[in-house]
Amino acid sequence: MSWRISMVNNSYLVTVLIPTYERPDYLRKLISYLIKNFNLEKTKFFVLDGSEREAKINERICQETGIKYKYYGPEISVTDRILSGLETVNTEFVLMLADDDILSPEGLNAGIEFLKENPKYSVAHGEYVYFLKREDGTVTFSPYYSSFSFEQENPLERIFDFLSNYKPIYYALHRTAILKEVFKELSEHVEPKDYHMAELLAAVLPVAKGKVKKLRCIYYARQIGQSIPGNTIYPSQYIFNDKFYLRYSKTKEVIKRYIQAGELPEEMLEKAVDYSFQAYYGSQMTHKTMSALFSTLKTTDYYFPEISLNFKTELIKTLPKAGFVFWGVNDLMSSFYKIFRAIRPDVTEIEIVDSFKEGTFKGHKILKPAAEKLKDKTVIVFVDSNYLEVKEYLNKNNINHFSHNQLVEKEPSEEKIPYYQDISKQAEIMINDYLSS
Repeated sequence: MSWRISMVNNSYLVTVLIPTYERPDYLRKLISYLIKNFNLEKTKFFVLDGSEREAKINERICQETGIKYKYYGPEISVTDRILSGLETVNTEFVLMLADDDILSPEGLNAGIEFLKENPKYSVAHGEYVYFLKREDGTVTFSPYYSSFSFEQENPLERIFDFLSNYKPIYYALHRTAILKEVFKELSEHVEPKDYHMAELLAAVLPVAKGKVKKLRCIYYARQIGQSIPGNTIYPSQYIFNDKFYLRYSKTKEVIKRYIQAGELPEEMLEKAVDYSFQAYYGSQMTHKTMSALFSTLKTTDYYFPEISLNFKTELIKTLPKAGFVFWGVNDLMSSFYKIFRAIRPDVTEIEIVDSFKEGTFKGHKILKPAAEKLKDKTVIVFVDSNYLEVKEYLNKNNINHFSHNQLVEKEPSEEKIPYYQDISKQAEIMINDYLSS
């Protein structure tokens, strides 16, 4: 069945909430794509506008296209906007859609059908990708994340497994009744701009209420950039301050109420939640997470997960014991760091350079640290398509360096290649359709 036609044949109603803020161009393009690809009699779209300057334009876009719209203004937090929107939802299922992202009709249809047939599950979603349209008109496709199913009967086991292998489910398909409860808790117990704890609690509570299913289909495409201004949080910065304990204590109490603990002693319940968050903040990984994260499969213009990477252990062991800089502009850096430390526990100094804060190189949007910061260091560079330009810069400044690709050997899992080739084709159709809207 065609991935477009499948949504038309869906007999279930679902509501899609679209928070937006000062981005009418994105909203117009998204609505054009949605109208073209979804049956509006069976899929309800509701725009929740927090804009100030662009509110009238956003409202006019929705009026012209028949999309439900409500103005909130910038004083109302994202959480309260979503809660207000949820209170009007009367469909069995609901999801959030960022105004710069894309939802797959096939993925939505598959999620609805699965949740309808499996009442023990609270969440369903599929494969995620991200994309970037460059100034020259070319489009880059990359893996965003590949989550897992969490299907244990015990909610404590689900939460621990989920936080040990954390990937966001914020944009997944949810049961409306559960998500309404979740956002009431967020509104009451999480500070309005505490996006980090809001994201975690919005994910953990549905996992506590029911199982999570990752379906084998394209579900969602994220456009590179921030959907919510100012919401980038680094956990290491977040937890090392005097407010963390208070924030976490409130979150833990909410989670404990949601868990059907039965006769589980209070002390054991307390420890189970603590251990789960320790696993998250300590970035503890299971084997299946490692095999998924340390992988890239190139199919046409995309990179997809689930090809195992073997580290060149002997080469890594010959590198010096100090003076390392991990300079990154892709998602592999944090994961690579954990494996590197496991292979080289003797390394005494590794500096993480957040290249997104360090400026540009030759006017391009590849970002570099200052040469003096890298002097006398061994640099491992996490750059893909622009590596030759970065290499030229490093050589010019006599900086010792490796590409992360030089330290791994790629071995494709042949049985998974056809599946991801099919996913990549679906992603290409969906993203190009959106970009042409």
